[in-house]
Amino acid sequence: MNRVAAALYAWNLFITTKGLGVGMGRNRPSSLITSLLSTVGLAGTITFLFAFFNLLSNAAPAYPDLRWAGSAYFICLATSGPDYDFVWIWIFLAIAVTMGCLSDTRRSTSDLTSLRRLSPEGSARSYQV
Repeated sequence: MNRVAAALYAWNLFITTKGLGVGMGRNRPSSLITSLLSTVGLAGTITFLFAFFNLLSNAAPAYPDLRWAGSAYFICLATSGPDYDFVWIWIFLAIAVTMGCLSDTRRSTSDLTSLRRLSPEGSARSYQV
């Protein structure tokens, strides 16, 4: 019952502040979504969600397990983890950024290799990208 009351109080704060939020650290409800809405407002919540899922999708093509782990982790946080300053969120995002950078490096290297193979004369001519 306390979790429902905390969620309703957070929603009331979000509505009372007309979607702006009361500021970070001013409220501690029982889930990540209500925590973000009540503290950083609609704009902050959308920014956080966009950043989280954008980083996750950039790393996911080369590492599909990371997509599943990130989605499961987000569901857990959305239902029971009110702390956006929880260290594992940021560690997970750092891993996603690193994996995204690694997959971009591998992709660009393979693109250059394929450009060399597609040379009209059959030679290993270098193309600038």
